[in-house]
Amino acid sequence: MAYVARSVAVDVEPQSAIIDAPVPAAPPPAEAMSPPGAAATEDAGPSPAAPLKVADLDAQRFKLHPSVAQWQDFASPMNSMFSNDGTGGSLTASAQQLVQQVLTTGLLGGPQSAAYWTYHTARMSFFISQDLENIQSGAYPMPWDMAPAHRQNNPLFMLRRTAQFMGESVATLKRRVRETPDKLWLSSKLYPRYYTNTYHYQTDGWFSDWSASVYEHSTETLFFGRQDAMQRTGLLPIADFVREAEAQGRPASSLRLLEVAAGTGRFHTFIKDAYPDLPSVVSDLSPFYLARARSNLRYWRSLRQPSRQLGGVDDTGTEFLQTAAEAIAAPDESFDIVMCVYLFHELPEPVRRAAVSEFFRVLRPGGLAVLTDSVQLGDRRAWDNTIGLFGNFNEPYYRNYVGCDLGAMFQAAGFECDTKYVCSATKTLSFRKPAGAEPPQ
Repeated sequence: MAYVARSVAVDVEPQSAIIDAPVPAAPPPAEAMSPPGAAATEDAGPSPAAPLKVADLDAQRFKLHPSVAQWQDFASPMNSMFSNDGTGGSLTASAQQLVQQVLTTGLLGGPQSAAYWTYHTARMSFFISQDLENIQSGAYPMPWDMAPAHRQNNPLFMLRRTAQFMGESVATLKRRVRETPDKLWLSSKLYPRYYTNTYHYQTDGWFSDWSASVYEHSTETLFFGRQDAMQRTGLLPIADFVREAEAQGRPASSLRLLEVAAGTGRFHTFIKDAYPDLPSVVSDLSPFYLARARSNLRYWRSLRQPSRQLGGVDDTGTEFLQTAAEAIAAPDESFDIVMCVYLFHELPEPVRRAAVSEFFRVLRPGGLAVLTDSVQLGDRRAWDNTIGLFGNFNEPYYRNYVGCDLGAMFQAAGFECDTKYVCSATKTLSFRKPAGAEPPQ
């Protein structure tokens, strides 16, 4: 089937946050309504209802996994990622303090001190029982990178990664303090304007091997070792979908999965480890991150499937595609599963809408779309007043994102809302393309 890339004119400047705009009003609570037959008076109208938050809208559209209620009112200093109460308890503040302590005390000044720092950096993983419960239920296997032979258990490997992280953190924090990102080294009309922003004040944005090499360690440390566990929640709807397909006589090897904006491919290795026979495509706009993803998938195969001929690039069972989420270079109805992790909070709202339409287009009828990203307003109530602060880390679309009604956005594109999950600072939403959906015109 010939494919013609569709031009999508959606590259826009940041809009004002949705949280500042009116949202649909909730019906008045029963106790606030007049009893039947009560006479209305001119000065005693119903009290205005509080505006709905995203979590309220989600509850109207999705089946709610038990994790949603578990995390909604959960409060802990270790989980107060967006707190700004002056106690220094926020995750970002803790990360800054950690870097400053290393710099001022010279912890990397000698082999012994460097080894000590490396050892404890490697042990910073935050234990989330939810992740273990998912593993024990058979939803997905134990993390493959826990294998003793994995390179991250090599002190020299971790020392190099830690040194890279420290160098990048110093540069990033300097930009954060002056609130001025460095100018991107590359000028190009090949990429949408939003993509050339250097998110998080990171060096080179998405446009260097250095950025790709330090990204995983930097983000995992920022989240105190929780990132992988949070993102693995996205495997739950995939597990349900694959089980359903197998019950219908369609094995995983007959399905096809696309991960959009897969970055370094780290999460994709968890997908492949759970479903090594599932053919997949890793897509991203950055050639540097795609090269890193290829390396990660190749390393996964060498450790976990060394004797298998899985097809695809390097016999990993995976293909690699440089493409934008809002204009996916793939034929209509060519995938059964579309997965997207931590992309939407970095997109302008019109680009999000275009991306959702593309997910719908490339999915086969009955297919599954899974979106994993930051929690939004109402998902963690204790964070509602401060969650937007993450936008200060050169995240121009984040404040819009936390108030964006994603369920309505997917429904407008033709999707049916399925299930919502929450894990700490991350939410996962699953959607189905109706089995009888007409192909795009």
